[in-house]
Amino acid sequence: MLMEVIIDTSSLLFSARNKCDIISYIETEMPNAEICISKGVIRELNGLSKGNGRDSIAARMIIEILKNKKVKVYNNNEYVDQWIYKHAIENKIKGISQLIITNDTEVYKKIKSEKIAVKKATIKCFLK
Repeated sequence: MLMEVIIDTSSLLFSARNKCDIISYIETEMPNAEICISKGVIRELNGLSKGNGRDSIAARMIIEILKNKKVKVYNNNEYVDQWIYKHAIENKIKGISQLIITNDTEVYKKIKSEKIAVKKATIKCFLK
């Protein structure tokens, strides 16, 4: 069974702002992983991409990367952080191997408190 690697908007933006393609990094370091995002991440990126600031540029870069990568997009209408937590709990109950990648401190702590594997993206695109 594949490991699900679920990435939130904060980690994608952090990586892009630091000129790192976290999707390619995960593909290389975890070739048997299924990279997943929620539809809410796409909505957030599309909203952010409309401006001219640093996050807007990063959001446009991520959107382009996602177009060329094999990433599973879960179709949902929930707020991203709530969906990630709920999905992670469901995976844990089902025994599905997973890794959550978030640079959102609140989400990180909440996921970690459930004893679910969670990491943050770093400046050099590593996960810690």
